[in-house]
Amino acid sequence: MRITLLTLVLAFIVVSGSAHAAAIGQLEKEHVESEHAETEQAGKERAEFGYLLGAGVMTLDDPDGATGAEFVLQPFALVYTARIRGSWRHWLELYYQQATFDASLGRIGEEMTRFGMRLSLQKYLMIAAGFTPRIGAGFDISRSNYANRYTVDSDGFLAGRFADRSGTDVNVLVNVLNEWAWSKNRSVHAKLEYLSPIGGEVSSLSASLAFLFRY
Repeated sequence: MRITLLTLVLAFIVVSGSAHAAAIGQLEKEHVESEHAETEQAGKERAEFGYLLGAGVMTLDDPDGATGAEFVLQPFALVYTARIRGSWRHWLELYYQQATFDASLGRIGEEMTRFGMRLSLQKYLMIAAGFTPRIGAGFDISRSNYANRYTVDSDGFLAGRFADRSGTDVNVLVNVLNEWAWSKNRSVHAKLEYLSPIGGEVSSLSASLAFLFRY
């Protein structure tokens, strides 16, 4: 009788333990699935697109002579950004840019137009409470055209002309961004960026504002 009762008690404990373990396992599974769904949703919420405008100072290393530094506007660029993992995200820009370099004694004048793409990886950097800018680095690749290339003499008269040319510019870039929520699905991003040539002739320091929409 005691053996039968002990057997029943042990059987009850085993069944109860199995059921409890199964319940815990189910809860853990549901928790993991919930976290995965939340992570996916967070990733989707952090995907943003929009447009950017900016201005900066650009220098050009022309193979036929020196050029001066010029103030340059970037009236429009398309932006797409999304979280990759954790605090990392990528930032992609497709842009058009134009600049006019004025000629002076010893410096070539010319008109430049560029179509290009900039891609950088960015990460949050904790500096102070409430101030967490993103620091990024990446590459800039563009196709540039240079037209109306000329020089002037000491009196400002035309001294010579050069043929139009074109080329591919490759730059490394570093940037710093800060962002503010405009509404639930809109944000404003301020960006300071420096480009240095590694296979081209253009370097620049620029500041810009991007207006992005979350989806």
